[in-house]
Amino acid sequence: MKKLIVSLLMSVSLWVSAAPSAPGAVPVPQKEVPGGLVQLQGKGKFSVVNCQKDLPLAELKDGVQIAARLLFTTGDCVEGSGEWSFQTAAKLKEGTGANVVVFLVSDSKLPMSLVSLEGFWSVVNIAALKADGAAQDVVAKRAKKLFYRTLTAMIETSSSKYPASCLRKVENLADLDSVGDTLTIDHVMNICNAMPNLGFVRSRRLPYRAACIYQVAPPPTNDVQKAVWETVEKERAQGKFKKMKPHPELQELRVK
Repeated sequence: MKKLIVSLLMSVSLWVSAAPSAPGAVPVPQKEVPGGLVQLQGKGKFSVVNCQKDLPLAELKDGVQIAARLLFTTGDCVEGSGEWSFQTAAKLKEGTGANVVVFLVSDSKLPMSLVSLEGFWSVVNIAALKADGAAQDVVAKRAKKLFYRTLTAMIETSSSKYPASCLRKVENLADLDSVGDTLTIDHVMNICNAMPNLGFVRSRRLPYRAACIYQVAPPPTNDVQKAVWETVEKERAQGKFKKMKPHPELQELRVK
């Protein structure tokens, strides 16, 4: 138990010491940390590149600072050196020196957001975010949310550590040919956990008795299943399963 507590305290300490200082943050008194704290600067950065005039770039600076702290990296907001288009995106990104870029654009013909997983750039479309006439503060909150969503999508999709995974860094056709052609466990777990949010109900394999208890079993087709069905229904009538909480996903699979 003592080892667990010490480990947790060390983890918290490392997290605090690794995180870039927040603006206005209270520094740790050096007398509490002999020798003070050493900030080791990482490598790489992300950039928000402004290519529109409908929302001030300053509205995103707070979100960029928060993302940089949480991801232990560097982020900045810059004005674009030219007009964004599908043809100019790569050149605009190259000019920032950033690993990944989120472009702010305003184009009524585009959706709310776009992500180029192989180009390592994404688009947050201000025109779509203000299409309902929302006030600037509302549009700014929407833009911040889409900035987080597209930034993490670009990074997460290239993050697998397994050579067999297709979700590794891909910049061109040669890279695409070299990565694996399957999904590996590091992403499968995240994907499975996220699927219910998109309306998926995952397939399940249950013992027939368990399926009967949760009332998701098909009618029995043989004597063994019939005996299990009747036993479970008898137990249900006796109130044996009254305290059982219904499983939300299994209820979606319930036989009508």
